[in-house]
Amino acid sequence: MTDKVSLNAFISKIPTNMIGMLQSVTSAQQPSMNTSSSFFSTGVRGLRPYTKYRVNVVALVRDRITGVISTKSSAAVEVTTPEDVPNAVRWLYARNRGFTSLRIRWGSISNEEANGILLGYTVYYRPYNSNESFTNISVNINVNAITITGLKKAAKYEIRVTGRTSVGEGVERCTYAVTECGQNFDKTSGEFIINGGSQFYYYRTCNWMIRSPVVNSSILLLFEEYQPNEAWTYIRSARERKWLDSYQKVPLAVLVLDSFVRVSIYKRNNNNLVKARYFIMNNSRSDVVYERGWNVTISNVSSRAIGVSWPPLSTTSLNSTYIYGYVVFLRMLSNGMGDILVQEEANSTSLSKVVSGLRSYVKYQVKAVAFLKDRVSGKISLKTSESAETQTAEG
Repeated sequence: MTDKVSLNAFISKIPTNMIGMLQSVTSAQQPSMNTSSSFFSTGVRGLRPYTKYRVNVVALVRDRITGVISTKSSAAVEVTTPEDVPNAVRWLYARNRGFTSLRIRWGSISNEEANGILLGYTVYYRPYNSNESFTNISVNINVNAITITGLKKAAKYEIRVTGRTSVGEGVERCTYAVTECGQNFDKTSGEFIINGGSQFYYYRTCNWMIRSPVVNSSILLLFEEYQPNEAWTYIRSARERKWLDSYQKVPLAVLVLDSFVRVSIYKRNNNNLVKARYFIMNNSRSDVVYERGWNVTISNVSSRAIGVSWPPLSTTSLNSTYIYGYVVFLRMLSNGMGDILVQEEANSTSLSKVVSGLRSYVKYQVKAVAFLKDRVSGKISLKTSESAETQTAEG
């Protein structure tokens, strides 16, 4: 004769080589010939969602005489647990930041972490520390990177990514990223402005890239406002670079004898004010209106500098515009390397300028350029003098 000691629910995951788990149900009843009158049940916790298990019940029986315990097992039953929401993506970061875009990448959710049939991912984003609603983008399971466009320049964003099954969205993973400060230009003229505040809050550097659409051209920069307040401006072409410190007078003109320039501002705080315009100057032919009979005079030619003077431009036919300032424009007549020429002062009363930093024994074409500013709109146009040629002395 034997006594029934306990019943055990034996559960193993399929397919697997693991033994599984054992849930014990101890019987306190006296043995009975009519076992159908007794029914045992138990709840098994800690299982994985959307996983197939094999379940069987094992009875432990003990011989009344010898005390030996043996087992008897029921037939196995297979069961699959329901789906659940997925775990979080493994990682999340933003790279390849643009002025108005962010490239987002994340680690895909594995089959074991999906907790069901993974349907795809949802990306949420909004400006950092704002009360705005999240904008969301849904993608399928084969996508683990997207580019978010239409963002604000130099702005910080909160980004969240979550996976989804038929049950719903799972655990979110969050990161923060900032768009670049600056802008790309490819027109014949344009304007860039920093007025401090939030535009510069997250960055120590802002970059403006100006690429001329005209072959064989130069770029003329005109700074109307320049209060960098412990910041520095770095101007770099393909061949040369120059620094502007925080003590420059305005209007300030910079001539870049190249068809591409990067203007970078490095700052220590957010109280900065910079307003600048650029103009593309065609080196092969003048696209700027010139004043016939307005000539420049060249003097004191050395190996590295020349003196240039000019009479005031007649204002008789200027209508609503006035002379905002003058600048000297030089262009090398050879195919040599380009220069960046900084005019430290170019105002409406200056009628002469010593241009330094030139190359020895090089021929230059020289012009005076007048900046004409509309009194109502503030728009700036250019008018040039007749050109003259000179050659610097041997070094």
